[in-house]
Amino acid sequence: MTDKEKLLEFLTKSDISKKNFYERTGFSQGFLNSGKSMGVDKLKVIIDAYPRFNYRSLLFDKKYYTLEESQDLINEDDPEYFNKKTLELLNKILDDVATLKQQQEVLNKTFTEVYNNQLDVSAKNVLTNNVEEE
Repeated sequence: MTDKEKLLEFLTKSDISKKNFYERTGFSQGFLNSGKSMGVDKLKVIIDAYPRFNYRSLLFDKKYYTLEESQDLINEDDPEYFNKKTLELLNKILDDVATLKQQQEVLNKTFTEVYNNQLDVSAKNVLTNNVEEE
């Protein structure tokens, strides 16, 4: 598969029209249909216009056209990787906080019930003691 075929596959998977691609990159109509590869200067423009495009798919003969599909090729120093991992961690923290709030509500309810039951028992004992004394 040529570099331009890989780029076309990315555009198709990302639901990006050729017209939109040409407008966004400033490339001439027909760029995608002429030749098999592209220069570094063109690749820089494409990466700037479409940061999700996995330029590594051009270097490695793999079928990963977006960064999300190529987790095994992502360098941990890459900002895209960092942002995704940060978002995953934040979502996990938010889920944990929600779980803790639910557990706290259950504990508060249980404590209130136990406390009220203890008050009822204490009140009964006081009343019983007062009745016995009379």
